[in-house]
Amino acid sequence: MSTRRPPLRIEQLDPQVVAILRTKSPIERCQMAFESNRLVRERLRAYLRYEHPDWDDSQLAAEVARRVLWTKPMS
Repeated sequence: MSTRRPPLRIEQLDPQVVAILRTKSPIERCQMAFESNRLVRERLRAYLRYEHPDWDDSQLAAEVARRVLWTKPMS
């Protein structure tokens, strides 16, 4: 079974979002990106904990990293 990445899509941002982002400093935009990343990892970890209550913290961390980095499952 092959795990392929989906084809790349170029999506355009809403002009209002672009206008708001242009008002942010580079530091603020980085903070927003880091916070988004943290939120995705936290929610994914919570979902995985619900789906696999028997997994320990290291298994959860490995699966979160695998999914975020688009790597093949460990066997």
